[in-house]
Amino acid sequence: MHNHQASKFVSHPLLKEAVVEQREYQISIAEAGKKDSLMVVLPTGLGKTTIALFVLIDRLKKGKILFLAPTRPLVEQHSAFLKDVMTLDASLIQTFTGTISADKREKLWDTAKIVVSTPQVIENDLLSNRVSLRDIALLILDECHRAVGNYSYVYIAEKYYEQAKEPRVLGMTASPGSDREKIREICTSLGVKHVESRTEYDHDVAPYVFKKNFEWRSVEVPEEIKRLKRVLDEVLETRLKELQKLGFIRKKKGRDISKTELLQLRRIIEIQLAKWKHADLYKALSLQAEVLKLKHAIELIETQGIFAVRKYFDRLKSEALSREGSKAAKRLLKDTKFVDVMSMVASYEGEHPKLNALVRILQEEIRVNPATRIIVFTNYRDTAEMVISTLHRLNAEKAGIKAVKFIGQASKVGDKGLTQKEQVEIINKFKEGVYNVLVATSVAEEGLDIPATDLVLFYEPIPSAIRSIQRKGRTARKKIGKVIVLIAKGTRDEGYYWLSRSKEQAMRRRISELSGGGGIGNEVAETVISAKVKANLEDKVKVKPPHREQKEEQKQRQITEFGAEPLQLTIFVDMRETRAGVAKFLAKAGVDLKLQNLEIGDYVVSDRVCIERKTTLDFLDSLINKRRNLFDQIHRMKSEYEKPLLVIEGDSIYGQRNVHPNVVRAVMATIAIDFSVPILQTRDEADTASLIYVIAKREQMPNKTEVNPHGKKPSASLREQQEYLISALSNIGIVTTRNLLSRFKTVEGILMASKKELMEVEHVGKKTAEHIKEVLSAEYSGQG
Repeated sequence: MHNHQASKFVSHPLLKEAVVEQREYQISIAEAGKKDSLMVVLPTGLGKTTIALFVLIDRLKKGKILFLAPTRPLVEQHSAFLKDVMTLDASLIQTFTGTISADKREKLWDTAKIVVSTPQVIENDLLSNRVSLRDIALLILDECHRAVGNYSYVYIAEKYYEQAKEPRVLGMTASPGSDREKIREICTSLGVKHVESRTEYDHDVAPYVFKKNFEWRSVEVPEEIKRLKRVLDEVLETRLKELQKLGFIRKKKGRDISKTELLQLRRIIEIQLAKWKHADLYKALSLQAEVLKLKHAIELIETQGIFAVRKYFDRLKSEALSREGSKAAKRLLKDTKFVDVMSMVASYEGEHPKLNALVRILQEEIRVNPATRIIVFTNYRDTAEMVISTLHRLNAEKAGIKAVKFIGQASKVGDKGLTQKEQVEIINKFKEGVYNVLVATSVAEEGLDIPATDLVLFYEPIPSAIRSIQRKGRTARKKIGKVIVLIAKGTRDEGYYWLSRSKEQAMRRRISELSGGGGIGNEVAETVISAKVKANLEDKVKVKPPHREQKEEQKQRQITEFGAEPLQLTIFVDMRETRAGVAKFLAKAGVDLKLQNLEIGDYVVSDRVCIERKTTLDFLDSLINKRRNLFDQIHRMKSEYEKPLLVIEGDSIYGQRNVHPNVVRAVMATIAIDFSVPILQTRDEADTASLIYVIAKREQMPNKTEVNPHGKKPSASLREQQEYLISALSNIGIVTTRNLLSRFKTVEGILMASKKELMEVEHVGKKTAEHIKEVLSAEYSGQG
């Protein structure tokens, strides 16, 4: 690669002329990525994709490239970028999403040089052995901060190190978080040895970044809103005192208890409830829920305004009135002070002063520059809704304000989110000027290419390091943009501002520590190398995950302990089950997985055995809302398969979701006795996988029976039916039955035989012979 000095563009045979700007920091980071696996931490807008492009064109000479991004819009965005800037034939750059059939993907995989895909698609293709990562010379993972826990990135990286000839990983993120352990976990999951990090303040980045005007604008809070907050504080105080009396929170804590601490408290109470049913524990659980609801209401009143609180109270009211509604909501609606606040909110005619400030800023900006583009960010959907409806109410279009709501996908009942397709359409219309104000929530779409904007307006500062960095990064694009953050004076808004500043500094510190002097390098390198060596030494069933923690190794051992010899088992798995870890554990144990949309059950291990897997929470939810569906599933499984099985996975089936233990027992008794379907309980996904493995081995190995995902109860053979008829006579066992049939050749022969002839057969004495004759010749009496 050489630099086109005059025009400051990068020249390379695989790049179109004068399309990729030369930026020193991008070239320097890419050089590190060419030498070794790397995680790049760069705020959105500073060109992570361009760095990926430089590493990609270097690695193409060694093999294929797999470029993964978590959502379809991001996949399409990256794919379009590569086709725009590269001289490669467009057919060699293929986009994979779930909409392309598996067979077509398999063909495209063989011919493509670069595959851009969502991780779920690749994970499914790996699980069903449709693709191999052997020839992938570079694995690029966008938004790589997701590479933790059970996310597809972790499994794909694992398989990559196991299969590839020369593995090389490039992870990219704007926001790995400020927690040292999380950053370390991402690096370990991806087998990454080095971290390269830049912000707009670094000396090699600063020349390319437009300086952003960052303005924090304070807004006075009206006395009426302060009064509402005071009353809610009093209600909260009474609940906290009750929790203190019960011994669940310390006196010093009080109102300062955080949401995280409250959620931890819930887990503690639930664990105690599972062992010991006591009225105090049930009361504490309800109080904890009330405190959470009250704290949320206070936060809304302080930072969002009356509209948001009103919507929240409406939801609380319908929750309290519904049959399955929470006790917490019901108790709050019996509290006179709380009901007073609700009626004050309902009759309050003003709005939060922040909203007025926001409308004034929008009007002024559009008056000065009618061609402007503005993004307004809010923390909650209700607030986005309020901003849009206020602008409509004020007939803001007359002032040139053409606003549109931009939110994530649906997350709760009655909340209509946007599909990814709708999100892309809105962004395009925003670029074209059909809309000039985008009112977006913080979860709108991680990393989605939001275009250049003149102003970004935060309705409130947002505490999360990830949200804060990504959204501030979005303004560092193409032309100068200013940022205004509205802060309600004397409220938690001010606290959030300082918290967000300190989290950002903490994240920078952690990355410097980790990238300085190979902080994680050697340790991760050893893990990956040892995994490679082990993979070559051990047989297929005993493959060790390349870079899992010890806990994962123990889970894996549960599956491989069934025998060291490689067994080629086949299991049909429902497509939806690939989200759980069970299929991954089975794949690691060498099972040939066939992914299909199964109409009945989740796993089919033989013509006669079908397994329905439910987590304890799924099972309990089906008791509350869909008991008929559950029985219908069991009934269909029973009618199609000879040996159906229900597996319930997870701890503590009793004492959760407010389902009485006797209801759970009654349903389990119905399934086991009325439907004759056995129920087996497992601890976790690894335990379930171990159980399915054992059943599959037991079913498939002795007779080498093929698995058919469309189970049919086998028709009994003619011989079995003949034996069944004769052995149905009392006191005649299978041995005597076979002796009789061998002697008389047919059932009819036995019917025609005399008592004396019957007694000539081995094991048939006088009494048995008489009994047979009596049953065959006695007249039938219809009366019981």
